[in-house]
Amino acid sequence: MPNLFTAYQNLHNTYKAKQVNVPLLDTSAMSVADVLTLLALALALTHFSFPLLYYLYLRSRWLNKPWDIKKDPSYRPRVTIIVPTYNEAGLIESKLDNIFEQDYPKDLMIIIVDFVGNFENRTY
Repeated sequence: MPNLFTAYQNLHNTYKAKQVNVPLLDTSAMSVADVLTLLALALALTHFSFPLLYYLYLRSRWLNKPWDIKKDPSYRPRVTIIVPTYNEAGLIESKLDNIFEQDYPKDLMIIIVDFVGNFENRTY
């Protein structure tokens, strides 16, 4: 009764004798679809690998450092409010009153009213 290792060697030698030497990329047997598929894979690899490598480089070199950002709780940014209207002369006054009722500081608000419509029926 042969052991398992000799059976494996015999099987391996049998298939090794029948092995055909085929180059990795045989361009004579490749169709246009195969070439385009390889090109698409190469582009996808380039498209996804370089940003990932760049991120890993930045994370190891720069992103793990403390940024020393100090928060100022009293800081309030300047806010611009744009009110676009079209034939809404009667509603502009109530909308502006609503904006001025907000708790935000009035000196930090910029209000722009873009009135487009019929100027003959305006009531201010």
